[in-house]
Amino acid sequence: MSDLRERVAGQALMEKLISYRGTKDMRDLPLGIVWISNEIVSWWRGVRGELDMARELDALGTDWTVLHSIPVGDRGSDIDHVVIGPPGVFPINSKRITSGRDVRVVDDDFRVDGRRQKYLRNAQFEGERIEAILRSAHLRAPIVPLIAISGTKSIRVRRPRCGNWNIGVERVDRVVRRIRKRQARITPSEVSKISEVLMNPSVWTRRATENADPAALRAEFRRIDRGIRRWNLALFSAISVGFLALCLGVSMAWTAIFL
Repeated sequence: MSDLRERVAGQALMEKLISYRGTKDMRDLPLGIVWISNEIVSWWRGVRGELDMARELDALGTDWTVLHSIPVGDRGSDIDHVVIGPPGVFPINSKRITSGRDVRVVDDDFRVDGRRQKYLRNAQFEGERIEAILRSAHLRAPIVPLIAISGTKSIRVRRPRCGNWNIGVERVDRVVRRIRKRQARITPSEVSKISEVLMNPSVWTRRATENADPAALRAEFRRIDRGIRRWNLALFSAISVGFLALCLGVSMAWTAIFL
């Protein structure tokens, strides 16, 4: 692959998730149901978070370049999204947090349900990596790392930062508006030059990046996603029926004793 624009949102996690088909961690059950283990459920949620963000980024116009699932380094890591436009460069880390969980960010302390996370530090690393790539290409631009949260609405943020980097933390549906509001700082020519550099896989990693079929990848993920949702619905239904049966049994026993 010579152009990272060919990659689709969530591609790295999709490939990892799909590779577990037929293993003990992913089982195909009757009626199109798919069960996955707790070991890989975070990958499924991660893909959904990246797809949430990608749908929002589709609203950006032709003045912008949007890259997804950029492979970095030699250990299989990736950056979820990189957006390049007149205000600068925005590496975006998508996080899908389970509904109802509480997100609190104060300065360099990012917590989910009280447990500290490394999201701000990871966002700083992404900003520093892009800064180094542009420096090597003798290019400069404002770089603003962002963390996009989906899945929960309980988010409180105050002065998010890490080291010398100010880092944006937003709900996924507010990211595009935040980016667009920023003042233009680089010319269309500079946007084009920076995009040309950053869309080249070789500036990010020495690993070979395979050109997977995006349509086939998305289709297979949709199949797995439908199956997992069916499993979750079946599990919820079974728990609900069991609870109702327990309540009915207690009620009947109470009636038999006291009436």
